[in-house]
Parts: sequence; C-alpha cells; structure tokens
Amino acid sequence: MQVRNDLLDRLKSGDEQAFKILFYEYYGELVIYAYSFLGNKSQSEDLVQDFFIGFWQNRKFMSVNSSLDSYLFISIKNMSLNVLRREKFKSRNLSDMDFDCPAESEDDVTNEDYKQFDYSKLYEAIHKLPEARRKIFTMCIIDNQKYKDVAERLNISVNTVKVQMSRAFKFIKENCLFFL
Repeated sequence: MQVRNDLLDRLKSGDEQAFKILFYEYYGELVIYAYSFLGNKSQSEDLVQDFFIGFWQNRKFMSVNSSLDSYLFISIKNMSLNVLRREKFKSRNLSDMDFDCPAESEDDVTNEDYKQFDYSKLYEAIHKLPEARRKIFTMCIIDNQKYKDVAERLNISVNTVKVQMSRAFKFIKENCLFFL
C-alpha cells in the first residue's frame, strides 16, 4: 500500500516515470478485468489504453484520494459498462420501440403509419444537435444517467442540463415529426 501511495504522490508531481511504472504494472490486469465484462480482447485492450491516455492527459490522478487500485479497477468497470450500454443501444431495433403519436384518436393511426416512419431521421436529428447538447442528451438518455450526475460530470448546473434536454427533445420532435 505504501508503494502505491508513493507512486500516486509521484504522479501528482508530474513524474512520467511513475506513470510508466503504473501502466506496466496494471495494464495486463486491467485488460483481463475489462475482458471479463466485454468478452473481446481487442476491445478490452483499446479500452484500457484509452483509460490510461485520459488518466495521464486529463490529470485524473489528481482527484484520486483513496486507493489507487480501487480507482483503476472501478474506472475500468465503469468504462466497460458504458461500452456495453452503447452497444446495447446501437443494436436495439428502434422500430420495436413505442413512440407517442400526435393523433387525435387511436382510430386516426394505423400500424402502417408506424411502419412508414423513417427511424434514420431520429439518428440524424440526434447527430445534428450541437455537440454539448448531444453529449448531455447521450449521457441522460443512452447512458441512463441522472441529471444531477451529468451536471457533476460536466461541471454545469442541473438547470443547464434540464434546459439542454428540453431543447434537445424539442429539436428532435420538430425534425422527426413525432412527439416524445
């Protein structure tokens, strides 16, 4: 434990050699851990490499106040689960999802109306959102995070998240011709 604390102190002082030691000491274990979630070696290796790049470039080690081991493994677990959530969303067939239809009564809409809806418009509308708004929308809807958690992660107010989500829904509704 003392060695790891020393390594963390060295990282916080900007010691690149400490980062290299950390990388070589944990890389294999973290890949195996990511693989336990993802079941794909290449994807697991990429995820761990991405983690270490962000860990160093964004100075994420500066916020580590507890066990470095715990931080590393919890981070890899969360990243792996996010990958699985994104894959699940991408593979989901949107034509099977129920959307509210703007009909006056149920008699006004037939099953054929649903089948004719072009779901690619939904994807296009999401991708047309401004980058920051799309990120908030993705975190809330696709990653299923609470507004409060999104606000904390992005260092913005909860009210900003609410406003951006409202604008995103309005834009998507206007561009997809259906009501969410």
